[in-house]
Amino acid sequence: MNFLSINSNMRLGNVVAHEFSHALANLADEYVPASMPSGALNCVAQCADFSGDIDGCFQGCSKESHYRSINNGIMKSLLVNDFGKLDSEIISSRIEDEVGISKNTLTGSAIDEIIDCSQEKYYLIEGTYFEGSMKMISKSIESGCVGENGFGEFTYNLELNSGGSYESGEFNPELIFMESQNEGDSQITGSHVQNDGSFFLKIPLVENSKSLSISKENVKIAELKLNDEESRFCKL
Repeated sequence: MNFLSINSNMRLGNVVAHEFSHALANLADEYVPASMPSGALNCVAQCADFSGDIDGCFQGCSKESHYRSINNGIMKSLLVNDFGKLDSEIISSRIEDEVGISKNTLTGSAIDEIIDCSQEKYYLIEGTYFEGSMKMISKSIESGCVGENGFGEFTYNLELNSGGSYESGEFNPELIFMESQNEGDSQITGSHVQNDGSFFLKIPLVENSKSLSISKENVKIAELKLNDEESRFCKL
């Protein structure tokens, strides 16, 4: 559910792996300078802050003041084929969280059980977020698997009439990852640009749904009423 920009003139396997890791595992770029997403685990302020196996500790990870765990990995250069120990562990953990399969048992064999979502329903919400303003475009009820909404600096929370919370998660409506690297360059160059198009959220359709709240950096920025016919984002 995140936006990626893939340049097919680059080393396609590596650029797909690099960009997909932004969306799946919230990995920060390990070249300098770059924007560092909130909550990224692969760039730390000091070497002692690394949690997990590392290849080493090297200065420069999105910011000159931060450190990366591999000298030259995929998050720094598209000319190499290794994420490094720590980044690989972060990605594997995210896969395990998403699909419920342990990285120790994940194989190339066929999936034994196919999940039937034909009787499930969810809200498909389309909106925009640009220059700090979030707007609602449409809300519809669809059939099928809800799935996940990606990873990012924005959080959503499905609140119930009872006052409780049914589900929460993260997503990225704001950035499009656009990067490239020439054969003679030692590291990636590029930037993350602001998305001025639509974002989409899939939210479970459950009884007693009251509203969907959206926050950034723990500050609520919008709320969508779910229990009325004319649902719309409330600007906060």
